Amino acid sequence: MKIKTLRFPLAFIAFLVAHYQFKFVDNDIAFYIVAGVLGVGAMWPLVQLGIRWKLSRTTPEFNLEKLINKVPKVELGSADARLAGLSESLYMVTETTSNAPECYINSLEILDLDDKETKKVLGYSIESSWDISNRAQAVQQIEALITEADEEASLTLADVPDVLRTRFQRYLAKYGSTLQPQGNECMTAYNLIRASWLARATFSCGHLDEPTARAYVEQVGRLIPQHFASWNDLAVSYLFGFLHWSDFLNDSALGVMKEYSIRERICGAELLLCAQNSPFYGKSLR
Repeated sequence: MKIKTLRFPLAFIAFLVAHYQFKFVDNDIAFYIVAGVLGVGAMWPLVQLGIRWKLSRTTPEFNLEKLINKVPKVELGSADARLAGLSESLYMVTETTSNAPECYINSLEILDLDDKETKKVLGYSIESSWDISNRAQAVQQIEALITEADEEASLTLADVPDVLRTRFQRYLAKYGSTLQPQGNECMTAYNLIRASWLARATFSCGHLDEPTARAYVEQVGRLIPQHFASWNDLAVSYLFGFLHWSDFLNDSALGVMKEYSIRERICGAELLLCAQNSPFYGKSLR
């Protein structure tokens, strides 16, 4: 175990020993405050170990039926919009492992628009994760994702450093993926899929109107077949993008979920590419 992990437990023990030997904290309230802060900090590494242990023994259980909105209120309509929605399955499939109700891929809404409480929770989630609480912020973030994808359209897997490519292939093998990266996959899927999802999500919680959200989803649906020849190519690009993004979790409280999240994404993509009840089955990307 790293010293960094032990610093709070060591500080907690040192504080207690020093206090009981030298009584250097005269005020009981001050003592309990300091001891409480250090105690919580001391417990967190142990809590993290417990969570990691539990998640390492948890197999994601996907329910592909949850992806389909049987009574959509706002149809996706065009072929471009439907393709964008299908592509979002690479993310949305991970939502089917929990009780999360917002995982529809075949309608402009990602959840039941009549469920006000779920819409409110989605709004809070988007605000905390994306710093979006209004139309202007939603438009700015969606356009930034699409612009970044457009600017990186010429970047392929072969262009990334060998160490990152090797790590990616090891993760695929570790979690039983049959994907075989070729190196010519465009590296834009992660941003494009997030842009499409964010357009539908911000429509669902009321930040975007229908025409604006639909326009962004259709734009993504036009770009995807320009960048990718197959679902396999799209999956390779998306998974690599997610793996790269997940490195930013290392120093956050969500870092404890990193390995499980990677496993969930890879296993979910494998299911989408292979299962006969997958929304990808029988459909061409182009």
